[in-house]
Amino acid sequence: MMTATLTTSPPHELRAATTVAEALEFFDATHARAVVVVDGDRRLGVVTLAGLRGDGRRVPRPEATVADVMEFELVRVDPAADEHATLRAYTTAGWSSLRRRRPAATETRARRARIYAPPAPTANASGGMEDEC
Repeated sequence: MMTATLTTSPPHELRAATTVAEALEFFDATHARAVVVVDGDRRLGVVTLAGLRGDGRRVPRPEATVADVMEFELVRVDPAADEHATLRAYTTAGWSSLRRRRPAATETRARRARIYAPPAPTANASGGMEDEC
């Protein structure tokens, strides 16, 4: 059974430029599992402890920023807006995310290569070490 906990305190926030190493220290000190990522007064998204730790094959480098590794992006939607205004809000947010991440752009591929550490070598059948591809 899943339950929800209501809280009256504001959610934890980290600046977009916070490094993964700093964020991990913050998560450890606060026991948080997810934190809102902000750029000034704008809420950009959510980074989780699991995202900061990586999936085993892809582990973010300590100097990468939380904006680079956040898994969820936030979209501000006016509850009183009609469907066209809501669609525009999602479209604008989507394009903003793509411009920031631009996965196919050469400079983005190079930046993302700097974000994630290379996979750890594994032992091969003969007992030697080999890199995973």
